[in-house]
Amino acid sequence: ARRAEHEKMKAQREAEAAERLAGKERLKAAGKIDPKHFVEVCQQVVQGSRTHDFDSFEYNGPVSDREVVFNLGAYKTGSTSFDAAATQLGMRACKTGWGDVGPGGDISFQLDGLKWFNDCPVKSDSCQVNAAVEIFQRAIANCDVVGDAPWPYLYPTLMRAFPKAKFVYTRQKSCSDWIYHVTGLYEAGLSGGPLLPCWYGDDLYSKPHDSSWLDRCVETERTIVLTAQKLNLPLLVLHAGGEHANLNMTLVAEFLGKELGPKAKNYP
Repeated sequence: ARRAEHEKMKAQREAEAAERLAGKERLKAAGKIDPKHFVEVCQQVVQGSRTHDFDSFEYNGPVSDREVVFNLGAYKTGSTSFDAAATQLGMRACKTGWGDVGPGGDISFQLDGLKWFNDCPVKSDSCQVNAAVEIFQRAIANCDVVGDAPWPYLYPTLMRAFPKAKFVYTRQKSCSDWIYHVTGLYEAGLSGGPLLPCWYGDDLYSKPHDSSWLDRCVETERTIVLTAQKLNLPLLVLHAGGEHANLNMTLVAEFLGKELGPKAKNYP
């Protein structure tokens, strides 16, 4: 019996390792993009997230009354811990890129996926969802909380198309700290191909150590807050460290409108 259990665990580990390797290969494939196409799509994706255009950005498509929670925190900001906190409070938290709502989640890390969602975030008679990003609408419809890619890079549209949603922003204690943590992810090839170079560098070949990444991280944080204030939307900023550290279940439960049970006292 012990030998059978050992073999079962070994097979499971091998399957998990194979899936991780396959995931890396899928991301590498997604990272191959024509430079001209990159520029065209990137310019569209970042609209409304700059200090000079967050206030003038317009969304004229259909809106949804879905009361979902969008976590806008980027990779390595504690978004998984927030998911665990929401789960303890009885909510379903999903990451499309992790397969939580089925296959096809790799589109979460592709620039075209962001553009296609922005073109039609809410299905209607006048707005037909691209089949490749239908998984995003499925996550919004079936999950209470959604986080990780692509949501941190969609907030200009999300905040206008989902006026009854709540927004959370998980962050490191500073943008410098975030860049330090995300560099390892980037160098391992697990940061989503051209997505981060577009958002933080506006250049297909930019890397985390470029000065633009720090400036862009700061700008992103500011425009998330400013957009939420402009639209009068509920936004909870969760600081993982520093003088503003505030990771506690009481605060999270109050923001999410959930009762703090005996099993949810400590923040994950």
